[in-house]
Amino acid sequence: MSSRTVTRAPSRATYAELTHVAGRRLARALVAIESRDSQEPRSNGSAAAYRDLADALAHLGSMLMTPAPRVPTAGRTTRVRRGPDTHLLASLREVARARDWDDPHPVEGIAADLDRAAVLLRAAADLWATHHTPDGHPRSIEGSRMRHPATLGAALREWRWMVTLSTALAAALADREGATGLTAGSEDHHDLASFPLPAGGTARAGSARAGSARAGSARAGSARAGTPPGLLDLTVARPGRLRGQPPLSELAQRIDRLRYLAWKLAETGSAPATVHGNMAAIAVAVHQAAAEAHRSMARCMPVGPEWRRHVQAEARAREGLSRWQVVVEEVRSLRSAHPATHPIQVERLDIHRLLGRLAPRTGAVTSREICTELSRLAESFADIAGSNAQAVRAAHDRGDLLLIGRAIPQEALPRRPDLLRARLSDEVIPAPALSIGRLEATYRDIARGAPQRTSPDVSPPAA
Repeated sequence: MSSRTVTRAPSRATYAELTHVAGRRLARALVAIESRDSQEPRSNGSAAAYRDLADALAHLGSMLMTPAPRVPTAGRTTRVRRGPDTHLLASLREVARARDWDDPHPVEGIAADLDRAAVLLRAAADLWATHHTPDGHPRSIEGSRMRHPATLGAALREWRWMVTLSTALAAALADREGATGLTAGSEDHHDLASFPLPAGGTARAGSARAGSARAGSARAGSARAGTPPGLLDLTVARPGRLRGQPPLSELAQRIDRLRYLAWKLAETGSAPATVHGNMAAIAVAVHQAAAEAHRSMARCMPVGPEWRRHVQAEARAREGLSRWQVVVEEVRSLRSAHPATHPIQVERLDIHRLLGRLAPRTGAVTSREICTELSRLAESFADIAGSNAQAVRAAHDRGDLLLIGRAIPQEALPRRPDLLRARLSDEVIPAPALSIGRLEATYRDIARGAPQRTSPDVSPPAA
């Protein structure tokens, strides 16, 4: 079986993909209306589809605007700001009416596009909601970052754009139905004309109608390209393990679970020595595999831009490898009051098995897909390092971390006869601040992606 067949990954829906396709549906519907297609039925359930779309937009907006939980302060009252987005959301809810489960979905025409967009927007809202508990606390490492302006701001701007586009759709539909014989008092015309307008009122809706038919499709097509990486890659929180997946997909899922485990331990301030030791060993293995994969690819191609990219990627992987090897040495002497066995030990064996299939150490040529994904997975360990730094600091502050005596650094011995005795007798003692400080600094150095100490050698190989 070829490597391309083995490593093909299944499609995993992301927030940006769902909203991107929904925006394309709305843009296509608006283009169809503005083109005055004579084949479009006069009455095809557009009003009901529009109200269902308004309900989906309101649902998504409420997910995005749910405030993060705040710790109450004595003597202060918590005020909720009501800005333009809040008023727009209230206007949407006034006209929104979700489609009944028993009602058939439209299968053709503009109503079908509006109906499909509503389904996609509800799916995006549900995906967003999986990253938080019902009381608003994060339940994933992505959930703890989703309130950052780089992610939340981009999501709100896209939501406003879709509301504006839907405003133009409703106004165009109202004009179309009126022109084809519906009276102003009919139910369909009244429903379409009552669409809530964003800030700027009718003028903004008119400009949206004028420009969206020309630029709507282009805007939807470029939405994904202009989306921040954190929003683009947002998938369902803690997805279940998919059975029978290709090795590359299975490896990505396992490392995603490691990221969640590290984040969860950081949230609780726990740092089991067994977990940290195995995570460091896994990181070394993944970086080693990424370096070997890029090295194998570089060997089988002529010197040029592509060859240079593989050489530089190998250098980055080996730099990360050396830093995680330092973590391995620093964690090896740590002890904690946790069980000596942990499920991560089995996970480590499975990951080594997968890496052996993807990047064998026989020098076999791999694929560009494998190289790219291994590099991405290696870089994702920066998140694990950041979580581990937070965890060891909290655990040390509580006195949970111990150190074997022979690993006590010599710099900590002056004016500390107790540490000297522990070192000589190899006693297990509470970890000195110097040892934990070094480990924390190493973790944070990895998390920040500190620049390489030396420039990679990208000179052509000798003839």
